[in-house]
Amino acid sequence: MKEAASLLLCQFINSIKFKILFVKRPPFGSFQSCHVFPGGAVSVHDAHNHMTALRETFEETGALVMDPPVKMSLETSLEWRTRIHAHPFLFHALLSQFNQSKLTPCLPWAHWITPVHEKKRFNTWFYLTFLNQKHPLDSISPDLKETLELEWMTPKEAIDAFKIQKRIQFFPPQYLMLLELAQITSVDLQRMIQNNQTRSMDPICPELIEKRKQEVRLVLPGDYRHSRTKTNHSKECVELILKTLDASSFMDIEYIKKSID
Repeated sequence: MKEAASLLLCQFINSIKFKILFVKRPPFGSFQSCHVFPGGAVSVHDAHNHMTALRETFEETGALVMDPPVKMSLETSLEWRTRIHAHPFLFHALLSQFNQSKLTPCLPWAHWITPVHEKKRFNTWFYLTFLNQKHPLDSISPDLKETLELEWMTPKEAIDAFKIQKRIQFFPPQYLMLLELAQITSVDLQRMIQNNQTRSMDPICPELIEKRKQEVRLVLPGDYRHSRTKTNHSKECVELILKTLDASSFMDIEYIKKSID
């Protein structure tokens, strides 16, 4: 199982709205053609998992999440991205050049582990932060290797693009986080970061309960059938249903949370 970290990089729109940066993966590898948050494998040179998320975000998108934002030409940025991709320890060398800026604080947001029935498994820590409003957006671009496209979307826009328009593909962690974020304002999110508000980082590892030809059913912690759920008198269903639509490879996700009498 690989250790990994990912960053939910938010862009302030107004006191209510914010957008999140999504990257589209190539049609091969572990996340074939899916939209995900930038991130990747933890390096031994990363001082902490959130440093992995920040480093991978810079490698994949060119967003150097510092406050105040640093000035760097596109040519210089691309050169550093290539070098750091080959030698992750150079990220520290890059940061040391900008001692007047500090890395933007990141809020630990979620911790997901790939189900045991999957061949490739990841132990992924998700972090959330806001991009400084003075950061030049034209310096953010896909690396055309690990990321083919970049897109800023509000949580609702992203959910609609997945569920209604069916033009993008998500995995369960991204989809469930978006459902939660769609209920939070940008001001509240910024306040949570400023206060370093503690969230539960207990690992979320879905467990398989049924697998059919075009449908997979998983339960999450809190579901009475999940191994990590403590038994009590009340029963709750917390379930994911993953469906392959028609003959395409597009996967729909249905999230069910309800009490059982």
